[in-house]
Amino acid sequence: MIIQKTLGSDDTDDKYFDEKIKNCTDEWNKIQAASKTSYPETPKGDQTSLDDQVRTQYGVYVGMEYTVGDFIYRVTAIDSITSGRTKLIGVVAAKKSKLTKVTVPNTANFKGYGLNVTEVGDNAFKAMKKLKKVTFGANVKVIGKAAFSNCKKLNKINFKNVTTIGNKAFAGCKALKKLTIGSKVTTIGKNAFKKCTKLKTVVMGKSVKTIKAKAFTKDNKIKKITFKGKKLKTVKKKCFKQ
Repeated sequence: MIIQKTLGSDDTDDKYFDEKIKNCTDEWNKIQAASKTSYPETPKGDQTSLDDQVRTQYGVYVGMEYTVGDFIYRVTAIDSITSGRTKLIGVVAAKKSKLTKVTVPNTANFKGYGLNVTEVGDNAFKAMKKLKKVTFGANVKVIGKAAFSNCKKLNKINFKNVTTIGNKAFAGCKALKKLTIGSKVTTIGKNAFKKCTKLKTVVMGKSVKTIKAKAFTKDNKIKKITFKGKKLKTVKKKCFKQ
């Protein structure tokens, strides 16, 4: 009698399918076990934004205006739970006609929240009759449009770390005789020093790359311009037109 044995059947000595079935069963059991395992949910985090946290804790928010000393500021950015950025936008009314010297501070904190002063806003010191000298804090990078225009007695400017001088920033500063552009300044705006009619000497800082149109137009007493660096790439039309 011939007994036919089926491969992988119960009555064969071949364990091939037994092993395969066992392996598949083991894998299936692992999958099942994994599906039943309880994993902690991914934390969703505090739904309160950084801005809201700072507003709740310090009362500070972007766009908020406040006064420190003689100056008025507007918050421009919240960078962390402890610090942000602000812009000097003006002078308190009682001081506007009296100040002869201005030092834009490094910081203007509010109720314990640190705020770096990084900008001077448009028209912030415009037409201040007695202002003679201005010094910018180390954090100030930008001087806004017409920020010091028509300050007719202004004759000394210390730019420190300023990088951008805005359009008409110092236009009409008729007492300015010598101007040294700070070493960090890269851009001088359109009409930035227009009608500085007593200006005779200009020293361009080593980082200046762009001088925009009419930046020194109608400064008809300029006799000497010195360039400290070699980064100048763009000089717009009528920049020094008299």
